[in-house]
Amino acid sequence: MKLTFIGSLKELHMLLLIDEDGKTILHLQNSNRSLSGELGEIKKDLGQLQDNLTISENMNLQFENQLNKTIRNLSTVMDEIHTVLNKYNVKSEDKDQKSKENGASV
Repeated sequence: MKLTFIGSLKELHMLLLIDEDGKTILHLQNSNRSLSGELGEIKKDLGQLQDNLTISENMNLQFENQLNKTIRNLSTVMDEIHTVLNKYNVKSEDKDQKSKENGASV
């Protein structure tokens, strides 16, 4: 009878271990599903971030191009202003020279 009791204890122990293993496997499967779902969400978020980055980079390029165009236009305007001012200065100097030649004081 003692052998049967010891055998039953071993069987019971084995059943408990199998039950614990089953619980562990079930827990790991649930964790895996949960983590897989979270990974899917993270991948989705990363995709959206990449799209937003691409949009931002394109907008930055457009702003940079517009700024460069504005700088070129301002440079052209400044050159035109200098040209007009130089013509005015030359005319003014010519008038001063003629006045001096005519004996007028300036």
